[in-house]
Amino acid sequence: MNYIFIPNAIALLILGLFTWHQNPGRLSATYLVTNVSVAIWALCYMLLHEFQTQVPVNLVSQIQLLSALVFANGHFDISLRYPDPRRLPRATLRWANYAVLAILSVLILFTDVVSRAVLEAQAVVFIDGPGYAVYALYLVVLGILLISNLIISYRRYPEYRIRLAYMLTGLGLFIAFGIIFDLVLVVMGNYEWLVLGHLGSVFPSFFFAYAFSKYDLLDISMVVDRYTAKIIVAVLAILSLYLA
Repeated sequence: MNYIFIPNAIALLILGLFTWHQNPGRLSATYLVTNVSVAIWALCYMLLHEFQTQVPVNLVSQIQLLSALVFANGHFDISLRYPDPRRLPRATLRWANYAVLAILSVLILFTDVVSRAVLEAQAVVFIDGPGYAVYALYLVVLGILLISNLIISYRRYPEYRIRLAYMLTGLGLFIAFGIIFDLVLVVMGNYEWLVLGHLGSVFPSFFFAYAFSKYDLLDISMVVDRYTAKIIVAVLAILSLYLA
């Protein structure tokens, strides 16, 4: 099942690079960085469960935790800037977010306050510190704000509703799976369903790929007919199911 993350990571990279190539700018660059971080996050999971005896598990776990912070903030930034790039929170709120992001990053890299991964009997064991609850709460808040921003945009910009609906569906499923299986259950000490939270990373690539090809998501034009658009998503789905 863990090899499912390979085609998903490739799809995310292709979508990010294509978007940036078509329309270089702040929004497309953010989308590219966000996709790269999601791909790294997913591949780290594969390394920790398929090659755990061959990699430094704590370092890989730290990279995974940091990549989650990056893609959460990336998606949040996109939800603010699309479709109206002028809509931004106050500078005080932005700097407060940067401060929390910096503190969590330092704690992840240089301490065990958030989490520590060790190898026991050829299996990775995560030892979460008191900071993991703060880390989880921070990601949950970002996820809620992200969905709220998209809902506001959906109501405010009727001409963008179809595109925003695909973003809401893909990111909503991703966030819901992540909050339930990667954060809430983990805080409660339940790691049995962790893989489902990571599998949620396939949803944005599915929905974004179709929205790019048919509805010019993020104002990127990719001219294909409806059958080609469905084939793009079908190939991703078949690869994912084959490797699951």
